[in-house]
Amino acid sequence: SEGFDDKAKQVFAAKLYPGSHDEPRTVYSFDVLDYAILDNLETKTSIDAFVQKLVRSSNEYFPNLVKVI
Repeated sequence: SEGFDDKAKQVFAAKLYPGSHDEPRTVYSFDVLDYAILDNLETKTSIDAFVQKLVRSSNEYFPNLVKVI
């Protein structure tokens, strides 16, 4: 749809990748995606474990306060 195309263009113009193709509410930097791939190749870290690493590094003392969509 036209609305998605506009949103996708804005996301990509910001050098980010949408977390969803339908209605992107979450975006990822290509640096984080590259790091996730490298982490998986080197240590076999699952995506779920990688997300938990991001949560922990976002708020080390209160990871439960980090909203994960």
